[in-house]
Amino acid sequence: MKILFWTMSVIVLSFYIISYQNVMYMRDTAITKMNYSLKSAVHDGALHIDESKLSSRIIHFKETEVDKAVIDGLKMNLNVDDTLTPNNTNLIKSKITILQKMYLDDRFLYPSCSSFPCMFKYDDATKNIHLNEPVFGPSVVYVVTAKIYGSDEPVQFMTIQEYKK
Repeated sequence: MKILFWTMSVIVLSFYIISYQNVMYMRDTAITKMNYSLKSAVHDGALHIDESKLSSRIIHFKETEVDKAVIDGLKMNLNVDDTLTPNNTNLIKSKITILQKMYLDDRFLYPSCSSFPCMFKYDDATKNIHLNEPVFGPSVVYVVTAKIYGSDEPVQFMTIQEYKK
C-alpha cells in the first residue's frame, strides 16, 4: 500500500510539473511572438518619412502612414483583424490596445528629449514601470498592451525604432 501511495504521488507530481512547464513555454512563446511582431511592425512604420525634406537632412514621419504600416504589420504577424482583435486566441487572449505612440523627429521632441542623443523616459505609475532608453536619432515609439496566454493581467510591450540617417 505504501508503494502504491508513493507511485501515485510521483505520477501526480509529474503531471503537475509537465503542465506547469507547458504553460510557461506557451507564455514565453506568446511574449516572444508579441515582441517580435511589434518590433517588426514599428520598424516598417519608421520607414515612412517625408522624402521631400530628406535632402535637407530633416526627418519628418508621415504619422498616418506610420500608423497604417504598424497596424498592417501586426495584422500580418499576429493574425489579428483591423481592430487588433485576435482571430485565434491561443496565444493572445484579448484585443491589442495601443497605449501610446510617439514620433520623435525634427518637428517634435518629447520633453525629456530636446535634442539627439537623449534619454527617452517612459513612466506608467499604474504598473510601476519606469523605463529610460537612449535615443540617438529620430524614432517611432509604440507602447501596447494585451492579455497573453498564462497571464491574467494585460502585459505591456514597448518598442523604440530609430530611423537611421
